[in-house]
Amino acid sequence: MTGNSSALNIQRSIFKAHDLKRLIQMRYGFIAGVHCRLIKAMTADTYHVWADNGRYLLRVYRHNGRTYGQITAEMNLLNRLNAAGLCVPTPVTPKDSEMIVALDAPEGVRHAVLLRYIEGQPLSDAVTPQIVGELGAVLARLHQTLDTMTPSKDQPVFDRPVIGADVLLRHPLRELKLTGLLSQRARDLAYLHRVMSVLGTRMADLPAMPPQYGLIHGDVNLSNVVISNDGRIGLIDFDMIGEGYRAYDLASFLSDVHFHNLPEDFVTVLLNSYNAVRPVNDAEMNALPVFRAARSLWAMGQYAAHVDEWGSQSFDDALVDRHLDSIRAAMVEIQIGR
Repeated sequence: MTGNSSALNIQRSIFKAHDLKRLIQMRYGFIAGVHCRLIKAMTADTYHVWADNGRYLLRVYRHNGRTYGQITAEMNLLNRLNAAGLCVPTPVTPKDSEMIVALDAPEGVRHAVLLRYIEGQPLSDAVTPQIVGELGAVLARLHQTLDTMTPSKDQPVFDRPVIGADVLLRHPLRELKLTGLLSQRARDLAYLHRVMSVLGTRMADLPAMPPQYGLIHGDVNLSNVVISNDGRIGLIDFDMIGEGYRAYDLASFLSDVHFHNLPEDFVTVLLNSYNAVRPVNDAEMNALPVFRAARSLWAMGQYAAHVDEWGSQSFDDALVDRHLDSIRAAMVEIQIGR
């Protein structure tokens, strides 16, 4: 192939695991024998790290993704949640060095953080009514704990977009239109426009006041919940954390229940255990199908927003149909609940 290759731009880079292994050994003082392997490359690149004293996760953020301040705030919050007794991954800070490391990449600077690994298994491998009940109580405790955390000089504020109508509805639908991923499904795209209008109106009617509103995890799903080896329920991947409605965290998991055809009694189990710790009012209960539908629209928008990085092959008709089925089921509940 000939031509001026210097005119081509880098979409994103992926660092060699071998080079990251050497950096980790030097930076964190691990002895020889460190192993590093890429797990996934999505909104951030996640590497599994084995060292002499345990396992870790290295998270490498995209250039122009999360800012240094946003990452710092997230890591500080994880430390505070851990101190409050919640099972979450915590960052490793090397002696005489910064918690966050800047890595030079072809597209620009990328930031990375090493996190302690929660030994255990993902909820998706061992989901039972008992575990779902325990998760409900943990989510309630998470929300209660987040209400006690206010910004200070040492704890930066979360300068992230509010997890509301813009993030969950308008931006995803705009990405779906711009990328043309639904260009062959005009009727479905028109339906999603109507859905956005209904959901946006419902969200606008919700009061943005604590304890129903505040910091939330933002991405509660089967993959982001682990059962630790000592039997605790752990929450991972707080990359989406921001201000929003607590009902959205509940609805995100309930959306997964529907999407993966899990037993419907999981819904009752989760809500009952959550309600026993932090009572849910009628407005929050009525908002659950609203946020379930919004969650599916957001998920489709995520594929659209990152199609040039993840590829379009996984965004096939079968996946679209499953998300649309979830949205339609939630919309039926919304109409019944009027």
